[in-house]
Amino acid sequence: MKIKFLPALVGLFLTTSTFTSCLDTEVTEITYSSDSSIKSFSLGTLKVKVTGKDKEGNDSIYYDAVDMSDYPFTIDQINRTIENKDSLPVGTDISKVITNITADSNYILYGKKKSADSEPTDTLWTSTDSIDFSFGPLQFQVTAYDMSKGRPYTVKVNLHTQDPDSLIWHSVYDTHTFTTDLTEQKAIYKDNKIYVFGTANGAPTLQYTTISYNSDFSGAVPGAWQEMETPLPQNTDPYSATLWNNEIYFLAQSKLYKLTTNGYEEIQVANATEGFSQLISGYNTTLYARKANTEKTFTSLTVSNEAYSCTDDGDGSAPIIFPATAQPFSAVTVPASHNNTLYRTIVMSSGETASEKTGIVCSRLSSDNSWITYTQPDTLSCPNITNPTMIYYNKKLYAFGGASKASDGAHEAFALLYSSTDNGLSWDNIAIHETFAKPTEDDKTFTERYAETQSYSCTVDEHNFIWIIWGDGSMSRGRINHLGFAPKW
Repeated sequence: MKIKFLPALVGLFLTTSTFTSCLDTEVTEITYSSDSSIKSFSLGTLKVKVTGKDKEGNDSIYYDAVDMSDYPFTIDQINRTIENKDSLPVGTDISKVITNITADSNYILYGKKKSADSEPTDTLWTSTDSIDFSFGPLQFQVTAYDMSKGRPYTVKVNLHTQDPDSLIWHSVYDTHTFTTDLTEQKAIYKDNKIYVFGTANGAPTLQYTTISYNSDFSGAVPGAWQEMETPLPQNTDPYSATLWNNEIYFLAQSKLYKLTTNGYEEIQVANATEGFSQLISGYNTTLYARKANTEKTFTSLTVSNEAYSCTDDGDGSAPIIFPATAQPFSAVTVPASHNNTLYRTIVMSSGETASEKTGIVCSRLSSDNSWITYTQPDTLSCPNITNPTMIYYNKKLYAFGGASKASDGAHEAFALLYSSTDNGLSWDNIAIHETFAKPTEDDKTFTERYAETQSYSCTVDEHNFIWIIWGDGSMSRGRINHLGFAPKW
């Protein structure tokens, strides 16, 4: 079979050859052997510094040997770079690194480049070498069997400099404060803004601030507080403010309102003859609420084509007893761990009296038609927290707030951070200062800040920053380190 375009192809190759020939006098060409590549690169067992507790409960540092062979290294054959996208754990000793290399030949040289034009001819690599990467990247060069040298690879071992599981507070913003201290606060984050519902001098108020983020969302700074121009309705319940379907709803005199661009509007709800006393939390088209006529009955508020209606949950006698004095509630709705089409709503409240050692937690799955109240275990029970906050964060529930009582005794405000990995059934705790570190050595502790106004609110934004707004409008911002790490894949 004849190749119709063969003469044209031959002519093109001849032309290309001519161009190359013309450039020979101006450009120095270097040809590297194709048999001088690194095909795989991995690490051996390295030592990691670990902080633990000795038998007396004091901090103790020791080194643990950890197999690092599962950390993948990416080999860029075009740019001749090798590095691990997933950084090694903080505290890993990379001054004595054992490497495993597969290459076209076993004759591999490594070392630092002495100049831009030099080659890394310091040391002949062996699989038993203990190599120091603590001073930065090294260059590895494979020599082919025909003794030609390949283009060097720049090898970098990335190491976390922060403990990925530490919750760090970077700063406290005292430059922007409320004109008047707020009580009965509820904070909600929406579209780069933090809204704080509260009471000032006995009247309801709504303050908001706009958050400015870095381009990589490594930092966030709030602007000055502004008050909504349209006053809230009289008798607005600040604790009722709830984000549902990316809209902010609240209650005033048992009626439902929605925040708008220019203020608010009342929402007419079919079958809501008694009104509501509390908005809980919700998902998709369903928002849970507490009916105004009783402390025990919950209702499901639904919306379809902007038409709102409500129905009683189950038979209307679910065994949930939230004391009338147990304001505020704290509630979250999260996808079920076994099925992301189902949602679980969890509600926390303080007990009826301050002397009780356990709070109240109830739960409902979206596929059920009733609520359940958890039976508290003897240990790891839900703490009885005054003015509690419960958030879903880092795939678990966290709770904190004012003075608390638990099975291990009484604790002052913001002394302990409680966490639950089983939807609020059991709770563990850690001293809050071990995670809620003070931003600066001369700053007030969270306990001291809470004592000044006995008021605060909390919200979490879409970039995993936790914001605590104190009664005077000053703010604390924190985030678990690994939730702020930039993705490298």
